[in-house]
Amino acid sequence: MKKISILLCMCILLTLASVGCKNSEEASATDINSGVLLYFWHNDYAGSSYKEFTDNDLEELTAINNEFIMIPIVNINYYVDKNGVTQEIISMDDISGLMTSDLGWTNSSNLAQVKREYIDVYNNLAIKKYTLNDYVDEAVAFAQRIVAIKPDVRLWFSVPTTAMHALSHLQGPIWNEYVIDAFKDKVGSEIWDNNIMGLYFANEDAYPGYTKFNPDNVDNAFDNRVVMAMRDVSEKIHSYGKSMVWIPYCIESEGFGWEMYRRVAYIANKTDIFDAVTIQPKIYFGQNTADEIGFLKESIDTGAFIDPETGEVVGEKKTSSTRIGIEIELDAKMLRDEEAKTRFNTQFDYFKPYVGKIPFTFYAGAPQELMQIKDHIAEFLATDSSTSSAE
Repeated sequence: MKKISILLCMCILLTLASVGCKNSEEASATDINSGVLLYFWHNDYAGSSYKEFTDNDLEELTAINNEFIMIPIVNINYYVDKNGVTQEIISMDDISGLMTSDLGWTNSSNLAQVKREYIDVYNNLAIKKYTLNDYVDEAVAFAQRIVAIKPDVRLWFSVPTTAMHALSHLQGPIWNEYVIDAFKDKVGSEIWDNNIMGLYFANEDAYPGYTKFNPDNVDNAFDNRVVMAMRDVSEKIHSYGKSMVWIPYCIESEGFGWEMYRRVAYIANKTDIFDAVTIQPKIYFGQNTADEIGFLKESIDTGAFIDPETGEVVGEKKTSSTRIGIEIELDAKMLRDEEAKTRFNTQFDYFKPYVGKIPFTFYAGAPQELMQIKDHIAEFLATDSSTSSAE
C-alpha cells in the first residue's frame, strides 16, 4: 500500500510538473507547419512596391491554408525615436570604423572593398529613407486585414533584411524595440495573443563574405555578427512565448563551397535561436537534383543537419531543439516552361511523403504569381493526393 501511495504521489507530481511547463506548451502551440510567404510593401530586388493583395485574394489564400509569413524584401536603416527624431541604425562612422579583425579576412584590400560596398548601400538607403516605423505600420495594417477575413489565421511577421552583414549586430537591439515591441503594441492584444505566432528572420544565410564564423564559440554566436542579430531578436520574441522561423538556402558555391550550408547547419544544430529552419532545397530555383541533396533527406530523417561531404552530423552532435523542414519553391514559370514544371514535380514527389511530419514553408513569388499557382500549394498539403497535377 505504501508503494502504491508513493507511486501515486510521484504520478501527481509529474502531472503537476507537466502542467507547469508553460514555455514548452507555448512553443509547441506556435510552431509553424505550412507557412506561405506573403510579400508586401517594398521589394528591393525590383526597386518598387509589391502589388497589393486584394480582399478577394486574401479570401482565396486563407481558404487553402491557415499559416502565413508576412515579409517585405527591403533594407531599412532609419527609425523615428520616441522623441520624434529620425535616427540611423548604421552610421558612416560605423562603416569607417570597421577593422580587419571584424571580418573573416585579414587582407587590407578586402577591408577597403567592404567599406566601399557598405558606403554604396548606406547612400542608397539614405536616398530612400524608409523607416522601421513605416514598415511596422504597413505590417500591422496587413495583419489586421488578414485577421478580419480569417479570424483564426496564424501569422508570423518579419524583421527587415540586412545588407551590411559585418555590422548586423547593431540592428538587433533596434529591431527589438522598433519592430517587435512596436508591432506588438500597435497590432493590439487580441491579434497578438490569438493570431501572431512569431517572427521570421528575413536574411536567407549567414553570409560567409565579410563575416567571421567560429564553430567552437557557440556561446558568443560563433563570433558572427549576423548570428548576433539573430540571437538578439530570438531572445526578445521568445520572451513573449512566440516562435522564430528561418528559411536559408542550400547551395554549393565556387567561392565558398558548402560553407553557407555548414553555417546554417551549425546554427540549427547547436543553438535554439530558431524553433524551425525550413531550408530551400534549390531544386526548383537552383541546379540541385534529388540525388545531389540526399543529405537533406537524411537531415530530415535524423532531425539534424548532415554534412554533404562527410555524411556526419554537422558539429558532431545536435544539441538544439530546432525542427528541420523544407521550403517548397514554385512560381508562375512552371505553368508555361517544361523544365520548371519537371523541377517542381521532382520536388513535389521527393518531399510530399513528409507532409504532416515536418515543418514546411512555401515561396511562390510576388503576389500576382502566388495567386496563379496557389492551388499547387493546396495540392501539396492535401492528404488525399500523392502526385502533382502540374503535368
